[in-house]
Amino acid sequence: MIARLCNTNLFFNPSSVIIAFLLPTIILVSLPGGVIDSFILISFISSALLLVIMLENDQPLKVTFLPTMVLLLTTFRLLLSIATTRNIIANEDVGQVIETVGEFVMGGNLISGLLIFVIITIVQFLVVTKGGERVAEVGARFSLDALPGRQMTIDGDLKAGLITGEQAQKLRADLSTENKLFGSLDGAMKFVKGDAIAGILISLVNLFGGIYVGINQFELSLGDSVSRFSVLTIGDGLVSQIPSLLLSMACGVYLTRIKGSEDHSSSFINQLMSQIGIFWKNLLVISVVIFIIGVFNSSLLYVCLPLSVLCAILAMVLWRSGLSSTTVATQFEPAGNGLYSSLKFVLRESQYRNVIHHRLTALQETLWGQSLGEPAIVIDSNLHVDLSVYVAGIEMFTFSQQEADSIIEILGDEIFIRHDDVAINVSQIASYFLHNRLVEKFNLQYTNNIIAGLAQQSEIMKNEIDSAIGLNRVHDVLKQMIRSPEFSLDRISFFESLIYWSRIDSEPKNWLTRIRSQARYEITARMLNEDGKIHIALLSPEITEEIIGFVAGEMEEIDRLVEIQQALRKELIQFTRSHGHKPVLVVDDSEINNIKSFCLQVVSTLFVCSHSDIVDQSCVASSQVLQINPSRSDANY
Repeated sequence: MIARLCNTNLFFNPSSVIIAFLLPTIILVSLPGGVIDSFILISFISSALLLVIMLENDQPLKVTFLPTMVLLLTTFRLLLSIATTRNIIANEDVGQVIETVGEFVMGGNLISGLLIFVIITIVQFLVVTKGGERVAEVGARFSLDALPGRQMTIDGDLKAGLITGEQAQKLRADLSTENKLFGSLDGAMKFVKGDAIAGILISLVNLFGGIYVGINQFELSLGDSVSRFSVLTIGDGLVSQIPSLLLSMACGVYLTRIKGSEDHSSSFINQLMSQIGIFWKNLLVISVVIFIIGVFNSSLLYVCLPLSVLCAILAMVLWRSGLSSTTVATQFEPAGNGLYSSLKFVLRESQYRNVIHHRLTALQETLWGQSLGEPAIVIDSNLHVDLSVYVAGIEMFTFSQQEADSIIEILGDEIFIRHDDVAINVSQIASYFLHNRLVEKFNLQYTNNIIAGLAQQSEIMKNEIDSAIGLNRVHDVLKQMIRSPEFSLDRISFFESLIYWSRIDSEPKNWLTRIRSQARYEITARMLNEDGKIHIALLSPEITEEIIGFVAGEMEEIDRLVEIQQALRKELIQFTRSHGHKPVLVVDDSEINNIKSFCLQVVSTLFVCSHSDIVDQSCVASSQVLQINPSRSDANY
């Protein structure tokens, strides 16, 4: 057994050994004043550092050390209080920190010093500690109650093909970590509460015990004993309560930060500035009100004037940041960050290079004023190889060259590059990246900016959106819309339809379908190819039934799911080769949502629509059923 312990890394971990022997040593050994001062400063610095970390932390699940740190710092502070109590009662050296803090707070007045100490102790115990304990308890309970539903959501997304197995595994691990973290914090806050109670008792012992010992053992007068031990009690109590207050605030900051659905990857300060930025007008009004108060009450002018100027300056800063958010802050990260690709062009003739570069750098897609920025694609023409185009620099790309065409496969899509049409197809590739980055990055801030921009066109419509629908519902509908590449409306038309259907249909999940029914002409026009025609692809009833079964979770054969996805991709590629245009997949109205969610996982730029979306049948140039075998045994790709 001893041999096994010796082979254990934890047994010889230096930091663990130091902590294990340091804590009991503080109790058993009478510490010199210099050591006590050092330990008090360590307690201050550790608690303050933990608070700063919680304020600046942008990844909640990356601070799983928090409950353990709370326990260790609380225990360390309690043991340090015991050590200082020993020195106070024994009238030994307690260091310079305790005496300095006590004398500073008292300021020569015993009663005022004691009252300040009592107020700080009450605030620490009744406000911060009790509040943090309650928040931790509720957070742990809610996290545990939501666990089954969140697990079912992950399983459902996995079955529907919305996430991969690796993503599901990571989500489950994060969910488990989050539940353990909230449970541990709930227990750790009980230690903090006990620490506050113990601090009050220790202060009483220091005061009355010290006075008694001073009179009976050290033969001090009552006045000298009260003066001496009051200073030490207040100093010791404050150097214990202030780190405890900082520690409680650190836990409270972590627990009270709301985890957003899209983005929690910013510090508390950044979140605060980004969210209060829309209220700069209110801050300006407050500035004016404070100035008026100072004018009518001249005795307060020296206070009100600087405060009014400060509020006005802050309002201007928030206003300018709000302006920049519509142009700069809403852009995606510049080239080189996020999803980055390097397309290197080598042409026999260099006459197209400037044209390609101009089209590429000028390409920007916008969603109602929300700029997506410049595509993260760089042209490199330094190599001289007899190829039209090749791709390098990213693992998600594969390249193959055939006699007639050069093919770029991007995340399941194959875009055919003709030698005489490279520039146009480069724009298609850039558009593909921008669309996918919009889907991934589209969050509540984008939706809020879009609604704010609506006020410039129709203040009444914006007020109706705010009061009757709300930001979250609008965000959900917009995310559904941008996932549909064939569906695009101008801002006014979209919000008019949204307001209309929200009054008639109480189910938000049906709103986009109803809006589509009003936008049939726009959808038809968007699906037309360069020749003004639509090339339709259809699914057989058997395959349609299988796909709906997978989406609904009724079928769990993963091999068959992969089989259908691969076959669908190959059929769409073959359709594009034979017709020279990408197809539009047409399904029944009742099946469009299920079929679209499945097919867009295979080819994210595929147009999927219903029969009713095509208002002019004369635009249909061809119609073909995709040949996907319904039986696994017959599938041969």
